[in-house]
Amino acid sequence: PIIVKNVLYNVGNAYSGTTGKFTAPVSGLYFFVATTGPLEPNTVARHYLYAEDKELARAVSYNGPEFLNEASVHGVWHLTQGQTAWLMSDGDVYYTDYTTFSGFLVTAD
Repeated sequence: PIIVKNVLYNVGNAYSGTTGKFTAPVSGLYFFVATTGPLEPNTVARHYLYAEDKELARAVSYNGPEFLNEASVHGVWHLTQGQTAWLMSDGDVYYTDYTTFSGFLVTAD
């Protein structure tokens, strides 16, 4: 998982800055969104949202010679209490300083 360096808001401590994973405090429907991009010039990076080792969504970004194209990935998923969700990227190419990852409960079971 990508570990977000600057955790700004973590009500209930569902996000772990050590593991980079969000752990569902209760069973229910959750919304997740993440934005990140590749670090190295002229690099393509693929970004994935995972929950319990299942890929839920993906996006692609490109760091071109004159611009950085970040990608956002989002979705709504049901998690059972204790299940986890996280953001992954292929390789060590993401900007952790500019990466965001958010999750919140939409409705409890």
